[in-house]
Amino acid sequence: MMSTDIYAEADTNARRALANGDMASARSILQPWAEEVGELQLAAKLGLTLCDAFLFMPAPLRSL
Repeated sequence: MMSTDIYAEADTNARRALANGDMASARSILQPWAEEVGELQLAAKLGLTLCDAFLFMPAPLRSL
């Protein structure tokens, strides 16, 4: 996410707003990304719950 130019610009603008004491502006600048991260977290949680995604690579099956 940090590698995108749009996010980097928003991050810079939010930091500038915070430096000027304007927390409301900083929050509104970053809110769209916070919503996307929330959606990603929900999707990852669902995938982990349904075993469609793995947090770690599963161990290979051992042959006896």
